Amino acid sequence: MIYSLLIALLLLPPKPFEGSIVFSVSAPDVKDGNLVIMLSRYGAKAIFDGKDQAFEFLIPKQDSAAYKLNAYGKTYNIVGLADSRRLAETLGKFDDYVIEKHGQETLLGYTCEHFTLKTKTRTLELWTARDILDAEQLTKLAGAVTLLGLNPRMVQKMVEAGVAGFPLKLRAEENAKVLTVIAKKATRKTFPKSTFEIPKGYKKIESESLLSR
Repeated sequence: MIYSLLIALLLLPPKPFEGSIVFSVSAPDVKDGNLVIMLSRYGAKAIFDGKDQAFEFLIPKQDSAAYKLNAYGKTYNIVGLADSRRLAETLGKFDDYVIEKHGQETLLGYTCEHFTLKTKTRTLELWTARDILDAEQLTKLAGAVTLLGLNPRMVQKMVEAGVAGFPLKLRAEENAKVLTVIAKKATRKTFPKSTFEIPKGYKKIESESLLSR
């Protein structure tokens, strides 16, 4: 779930926001997790640190691939996005979705739509900000890779309800398991191009196992 979240949040650089967003992450296998997402005209990058898990994802703007970096072993491997895109296109075709609006709230200075999206097996509570990611970008994003179970049809329902945007806070519950991701700080800044390039000295590997300490 964390793996899918990172790729999804990185895949399209949100506009007009450029800078970093710090999230706290809590899940059955992750406690006191910390996620930093950096967004720039040059690409996007995420650094995650949780219990027994630590990894980085990098998507340079000009590349069609994502890269998973291992800072400890100074290695990287390519993450295939084509398969994720095809999978996302087939998800949710026959599911029913119910959206319940809870009004607007302000998080980190951004106006967010607070709502619940339910299926037969999953409940998602989200706070989404259009000023960071608009409905069109979110639709494209969900068509490329699932975002915590969000698929293009779900996003279309969100668009129709007027609540599509970038999740600054979410709570996902399925099979009695709960994942929460909450933005703690958003800072507008620019980054050098080198931040979104594979570091010098890193070697390519074929394995796509989780990068852990």
